[in-house]
Amino acid sequence: MPTAGGHLHMDFQIEAAFSRVLVEFRQRGGVPDLKSLGQSVVDAMADRPGVQTVTFAVNPAINVMLDPSWNHRLMQVLVGGKTVGNPQWQTHAAGWPQQLPTENLDWGTQPPPAGTPWPGPNICNTSGKIPGDWVRFLIRVREGAAILVTLGFDGSLTSHPGWGQEAVQMQQILQLIIDHWVELVARDLELNQLTKQKQALSRLNRLQGRFVAMASHEFKTPLTSITAYADALLGQFDQEHMPLATEFLSVIRTEAGRLLRMVNRILDFSRMEYGARLLGGTPHHLGHLVEETILALHPTIAAKKLACNLEDGGQVPRAMVDADLIRQVLVNLVGNAVKFTPEGGRIVVSLVETESSVEVCIADTGPGIPQRDIHRIFREFYRSRETASREEGTGLGLTIVRHIINLHGGSVEARQRLGGGSVFTFRVPKEVHNLGPLPSRFTARVDQDDARRLLATTLQLVAEMAGAKKLVLLLQGTDEQMCPVAGFGWPETPVVSMTGQELLSWQKIQGVHLAVDIPHLDWTWYPGGKPDPQATILVSLTRGNQSIGCLVLQHPMRGREFGIHVQEQLSVLGRVIATAMWELVREENSSQELSGTAQVTKTIEAMRTLLQIRRNGVPTAAADALHLLGAVAREMKLSENQIQDLQYAAALHDAGMARVEDEILLGESELSFDERDEVDRHVEQGVDLMGPLLPGPEVADMIRHHHERFDGSGFPKGQQGSEIPLGARLLAVIDAWFSLTQGRSYRAGLPVDKALQEILDNSGTQFDPKVVKAFETILQREGCPLNIPLQHGPAGFGI
Repeated sequence: MPTAGGHLHMDFQIEAAFSRVLVEFRQRGGVPDLKSLGQSVVDAMADRPGVQTVTFAVNPAINVMLDPSWNHRLMQVLVGGKTVGNPQWQTHAAGWPQQLPTENLDWGTQPPPAGTPWPGPNICNTSGKIPGDWVRFLIRVREGAAILVTLGFDGSLTSHPGWGQEAVQMQQILQLIIDHWVELVARDLELNQLTKQKQALSRLNRLQGRFVAMASHEFKTPLTSITAYADALLGQFDQEHMPLATEFLSVIRTEAGRLLRMVNRILDFSRMEYGARLLGGTPHHLGHLVEETILALHPTIAAKKLACNLEDGGQVPRAMVDADLIRQVLVNLVGNAVKFTPEGGRIVVSLVETESSVEVCIADTGPGIPQRDIHRIFREFYRSRETASREEGTGLGLTIVRHIINLHGGSVEARQRLGGGSVFTFRVPKEVHNLGPLPSRFTARVDQDDARRLLATTLQLVAEMAGAKKLVLLLQGTDEQMCPVAGFGWPETPVVSMTGQELLSWQKIQGVHLAVDIPHLDWTWYPGGKPDPQATILVSLTRGNQSIGCLVLQHPMRGREFGIHVQEQLSVLGRVIATAMWELVREENSSQELSGTAQVTKTIEAMRTLLQIRRNGVPTAAADALHLLGAVAREMKLSENQIQDLQYAAALHDAGMARVEDEILLGESELSFDERDEVDRHVEQGVDLMGPLLPGPEVADMIRHHHERFDGSGFPKGQQGSEIPLGARLLAVIDAWFSLTQGRSYRAGLPVDKALQEILDNSGTQFDPKVVKAFETILQREGCPLNIPLQHGPAGFGI
């Protein structure tokens, strides 16, 4: 048999059709993608005159050296050509051919060597009639055969002059590509391995830091006792009989004090690093802090001829912050804007009141942040390539900003500015006004400060979820009278100062009502005067038959009513808040190992987590999502009590994602076993995290099993069919719907029709077919709720 193109004409020069294989490889950035390579080769060959069939076969023993994502154990063959139609990948069960070209190229008349992949009823059936001659060329990887390309012609090769030289050149081109390809794969694998090692070391470092923090906390108690007893003993000894006692006790006291200060510094750092507990904070006008920062940076601003302005409208309320730490945040963010904005540019710092926070935006006309870096710039030591090449730095400034804002219970984000530049936005809680004393039953198990912390977090959660800038919390005392105790959105000094003698009696308020529907209420206590009854809503807080209090919310747009969807959401939030408040008033703690203060801290952590997942764009607790969930449940004939529990579970269900590290959520490489395990465990972690807010085991089960799949391939238990709680099956569909349709900063949402088709395609495998049918019915009847606001402010905010 002739080899190496023997007797074929060698006068053909390579044409553009084959050079496009190189072009397409370069356009992919050299990223190893074996399927795309096969497609390029088959398309290029199939266009050549006389070629009827093309096969591109991959050796399963070597394929992982070419493409790490290739997981086929049997030989895969891409079949194309004029007689085949669109190229298709097929499995070759017979295995890799034994007889291969000895010099990387051979040709001949029919039939080709045994085992050569060939189109037909069976891909390797060479016993049938073959139209004409054939050419094979082989690509090797480190002396091993990797790819075999076979061409079938419509007649004799002698009628197609030039194919010998063309085949030789094509084999040489592919061999060069594959040689380069293998090096890229090896480096990519090494880089992925190093990245995973870095992530593992980072997690170990955090665990070590947390251990140090916990151990330091345990040291603090005995050191405090040693210091206190040393103080008590000083001066109690007779200097005549024990002349050295005072000296020794002074040394003990001094050294214990020194160790105590060291422990406190470690604890302060751990709080900065992990945000274990919120800072106390005092009311401050952030505008004053911004002005101080701009003044401090004025020499640099003037030297670069920058315009740097503050815009606040004069109506922004005070925020609860640690002034020194927020100054550091402003210095870092405004300082970065000054550093990166070119000469003659502009910087605008704007202050805006949101539902529960004061929002500070720093917008500049600098070079901006590449989209790929937006979610990474707050990581420790991370610096984009553009920044690293232009400016010196450690990569810690923005990490410090994030930790400080987390300590305040706020949030921080970055985005590109339309027209060029960057916008950094952080939010910190606005001032909560104490409108009156707490009824005694709310401070029986905890002190006033702990109770007030819980109330402040409660108001923040409700305001942000419901979109209300003004709200008042009333708590019921032992005499069944309602006392206004705290609120958002009032002047610095409330118009009405409530006292113990000015208690307001609102009897038997149940559920959610617009104020206009309860005309008999007395509003003389209301700060700032009587509210607009059309735009004011009352939410009762009850647990079982126990009344806890009431929330009064005012719509941010005067004269606007709270819609029915928002009222439904507030009903769910009312139950969540009542469960949280119950920790303050119940006589016994069902969790015996936790004190009242510890339980309040866990409750605050749970409510902060709900805020975090809401800010991260999890929409299932939004008003329209809860309404859609309720509508589908009613279509399936669930009782109202079941629907209430289902909506309650929806409000809490994805809290465990807050425990999954950013490096895993935002990583681009395939998850390791440990990382996949961490993602899978987020459900149980969510149940644990939401423990103080769970009203019963039914809600916990819905949360725990909402990632089960109808065919039994889900997690955490692998339940299938009716084994999965019905509420969890409902929640799975609604959760998937909003995940598919809601856009994120890193991806666009699917159109409604494609999202629905995706759910229909997975009916019976991922989803319960009955739930899918009810869901489709509701969408056709009521339309698609897709107007859930997930982002704060317009993308082009600033200048």
